[in-house]
Amino acid sequence: MADPSGAKPKISFGFKATAKPATPQPLVGAGRPAAFQALGGDNDDDDNGGDAGGPSSASNSARNKTKPKGPSGNLNLMGLAPGKSATPASRSDRKKQQEAEQLDAAVFDYDSVYDSMKEAEKRIKLAKQAESAERKPKYIGNFLESAEVRKRDRQRAEAKMIQREREAEGDEFADKEAFVTSAYKEQQQEIAKAEADEQRKEEQEREKSKGMGSFYRDMLNDTSAAREAAIAASLQAKPATEAEAEAASGVHQGAAGKAPTEAARAKSDAELAREAMQRGLNVELNDDNQIVDKRDLLAKGLNVVSKRQQQGSQDPRTREEERESREKRDQRRRAEYESRMNRDAQRARQSALIEEQMLELERKRKREEEEERQRERQKVDQKRNDDVAISSARQRYLERKKKKMEAAGAGSDAQPPP
Repeated sequence: MADPSGAKPKISFGFKATAKPATPQPLVGAGRPAAFQALGGDNDDDDNGGDAGGPSSASNSARNKTKPKGPSGNLNLMGLAPGKSATPASRSDRKKQQEAEQLDAAVFDYDSVYDSMKEAEKRIKLAKQAESAERKPKYIGNFLESAEVRKRDRQRAEAKMIQREREAEGDEFADKEAFVTSAYKEQQQEIAKAEADEQRKEEQEREKSKGMGSFYRDMLNDTSAAREAAIAASLQAKPATEAEAEAASGVHQGAAGKAPTEAARAKSDAELAREAMQRGLNVELNDDNQIVDKRDLLAKGLNVVSKRQQQGSQDPRTREEERESREKRDQRRRAEYESRMNRDAQRARQSALIEEQMLELERKRKREEEEERQRERQKVDQKRNDDVAISSARQRYLERKKKKMEAAGAGSDAQPPP
């Protein structure tokens, strides 16, 4: 049955027999608060969808047309991208944002920071590519240098070998004219220059010798030099009166008695004679109580010593230090001499080894050449015809000829007459 209102009947396939009447949906913008409408009220048309019909929809669209769009629709308070809505920033957040922008204007410019980071990575990558493109060999330089040193040693050994050969020849070819090319002269000059450079480098290395041995040696030399300087200063500062007193005391004190000192010289001859007699000496006096010969007062042996011996006996520490420093200096010189001799011996051994290797190669080459000549001679001898070979060849030829003639005779006998 047709509906008098003209609306199409709704067909339901559920369990319920009757359908609920359609109720009109409430307007979305009608119940929104004012703050929410201020932030996003201009997007009500999209939310309503197909419910734009009616007076309410018309009034909303008219209100949206007349309402200006301010910055409230696209807030960018905390670095948000334009077009993204968010809750309004508080006053403290805005203050922090302003302080951050005052410190750095690009504090929220994330894209430029990212681009700069990528640019730095790109520059590093390009630098690595350039370095790999211009990379030089790592070991070939040392290889070439070693090859040059070996070549120079070989040339030096060859020159020494030639010199020894010339010395062994003596005056055998003295009357012959010698031709020396400019290349040979340049080679000899280079060899002499290389030897001078090596000697200079060795001297520099010896002067700049490192290690604990040289460290202790230098420290010991400095200490001994400072001690010797202090001793020399103390000896120079000794007062002259003390030196004169040491020089004046020159009488030796023997086992039998003591020689007269300054106080003894002030005594009278009679007292001196009496003291000498008490010591067992025989002293003669004249009528005036004077000693006839004062040499009788001296004891047996040497009674007077030199100043140098007296100073040496009084300062044994200085003598011991001088002896130690002299021994150390001799040891250092002996060690340097031994190291120099060892280095020269090592160089001589290396040169002799290279020369021996060259001589061995020369002998091997000559031996191979001699063997090659022997093989060639054997081949020629094998091809050469001797009497036996000639006779055997003749015998074979005659046998072949005889067989040929016999074959020809047999063929003629077998042929029938015509």
